[in-house]
Parts: sequence; C-alpha cells; structure tokens
Amino acid sequence: MRVVLLKNVPDLGQAGEVKDVADGHARNFLIPRGFAQKATKGAERLWEEQKAATVRRVATERQEAMDTAAKLSGATVVITARVGEQDRLYGSVTGQHIADAIKEQTEIEIDRHALELEQPIRDLGTYTVSIKLGHAVEAAISVDVQKEEA
Repeated sequence: MRVVLLKNVPDLGQAGEVKDVADGHARNFLIPRGFAQKATKGAERLWEEQKAATVRRVATERQEAMDTAAKLSGATVVITARVGEQDRLYGSVTGQHIADAIKEQTEIEIDRHALELEQPIRDLGTYTVSIKLGHAVEAAISVDVQKEEA
C-alpha cells in the first residue's frame, strides 16, 4: 500500500515522503497512530503544496533574520545602572534588561533567550553580546553599561 508519511518514522522515512509499505503495517500501525495516511492523488498534492509553503515560509523567515542582523550588527546599546562602592553594580544586567534596551533604542524586538549571555553583567564597561536570530543567523552588538547619574 502506498502511504504519505505525516510524521518522521524511524527506519521508514521523513514526513511528507510517499512510501510503499505492507498493507497490514499501514492499516494496523501507521494509519491508526497518525503516522501516515493512504496515498491518494489529493493527499500527495496536498503534501506537495504544504512542503512548498514551508519552504517559502522558511526562506522569508531567514531573510527577515538576515535583515535584522544587518540592522543590529555593530550597534551599541547603552544601559545605565545604579552602582555602589568601587563602581560595582547593584544587582546585575540580565538578558531581559538588554532585550528591553534593544527594543527601546533600536525598535527591534529580540527575545531574551536569543541573547548569548554566559552570565549576568555585574560591572561597568563595554561587552560584546551575540544574538541568535534563528536559521543559523547571528548578530553581535556592543552593550555599554554606564553609571546612572544621581
């Protein structure tokens, strides 16, 4: 029986592929568990359309990520923070603080989880932070932590 795989199936194939399998395997395992459906012309055409739509969507998302990376690369984000003795920060500058500053200063919204920050920043100075924008696209920005004027 010819089936269109709806999900990745180990030792059989990837989602969207059309495979010939034993009738019993299709009727008793693949179809009832939602791994496949019987391959009709309509089902095959539907999968081809979905695959093409996915390719277009991924290409659009990658282009948007590349555009965002071009806007952010080399940018400097200034964050002011309260400091105590010896210019040590009260608390720290976290990924959320950096993401908020990026949105405020560049009007580009970045998820805090996309920031590659090994640990929160606890001292004044300039730091380089890498941003993973998805689809293997990265950008690097400078974060300048300055003393808040009283």
